[in-house]
Amino acid sequence: MPKQAIAIQVPVGDRADLDELAGHVGQSATILESQAFDGATVLTLVLSLSAGVTAVLRAWIVARADAHKSTKLTIDGKQFVGYSKDEVLAILDATDDAGTPGN
Repeated sequence: MPKQAIAIQVPVGDRADLDELAGHVGQSATILESQAFDGATVLTLVLSLSAGVTAVLRAWIVARADAHKSTKLTIDGKQFVGYSKDEVLAILDATDDAGTPGN
């Protein structure tokens, strides 16, 4: 069974947040800078999923949602935009229950 991975993408101005996440997951991680289709420069970090990574990622998403008051989450190509922290956590719980990223 292939390992599941997750790509986390943030605006280039949020480099410190992505560096912090990369430092906490315990994996060697490369952060890639690219230009999105809308022209914005973004940073992407790809992580192999495990229980430990999922827990760290969840805490990181909660902290970002608290700081930004809303967030955009993309799971299996489906985008969830403008959701509160509680809504994002419900979405993550639903995907965990369904056997998508994190299981």
